[in-house]
Amino acid sequence: MKRQLICVVRLAALLACGSLAVGCGGSSSSSPTAPSAPAITNTSWAPGVNIGPVFLGATFSAVQAELGAPDSTSYTAGDGTSPSATQARYNAPGIAVFFADSDNDQQLDEGETVHSIVLIDLLSTLSISHAFRYLGLGLGSTHAEVLGAMGSPRFDSASSSFYLSGVMFSYDAQGVVTAIVIM
Repeated sequence: MKRQLICVVRLAALLACGSLAVGCGGSSSSSPTAPSAPAITNTSWAPGVNIGPVFLGATFSAVQAELGAPDSTSYTAGDGTSPSATQARYNAPGIAVFFADSDNDQQLDEGETVHSIVLIDLLSTLSISHAFRYLGLGLGSTHAEVLGAMGSPRFDSASSSFYLSGVMFSYDAQGVVTAIVIM
């Protein structure tokens, strides 16, 4: 649990500074490419389970089969409290997928598995990312709507709410959901 909370705090810090590609221990990044436009029919998400077609524990191969090649990738070295990870960004659906770098080779290998998923509008436009819903909640929902639908969180502040069911919501200064993290 402590390790999961540390990972949540780390993800929240990345979201707050507006860069999911920066992390503890250094990172490297590939250049973004033109946004892909996958045909996503599953626009649901569930705490501790999935965002659309991306499920926790899925392999990189399975994610590629659903979303195609990522628009960009970046590597973040572990810091002793959280694992080394490779982030794959899919701009059009607004999904960033973190894969555990199980062999610490700083490469995204076909068998590496999803350890967290972030729903965020990576294009800063109204993309499909705003269509993903669970209990009526998604990007653009308010802090009050989250509390009303999800109940009392384990941790709550003006900038984020963390639930033990495996979801964290990040809010902007007006209390609007800007990111949803599934872990």
